[in-house]
Amino acid sequence: MNNPDILKGGNIDNIKKIRIFAYEPAFGIIGDSAKSTPKTRQSADHSMAFIISATLRHAFKNHSKL
Repeated sequence: MNNPDILKGGNIDNIKKIRIFAYEPAFGIIGDSAKSTPKTRQSADHSMAFIISATLRHAFKNHSKL
């Protein structure tokens, strides 16, 4: 993780901005704005918004156990 301080205190308010870099083929699959509210597990697995939010949720959850 490049900025572990964002997890400090377990507070998501420490995140001011998220910048995501993706190759065009990947962005075409997972970056589609129509996938921002997935209704199935398969569509969630192909949604950048869901992938990033799940990753952040797990990071904060696991950090609070330390």
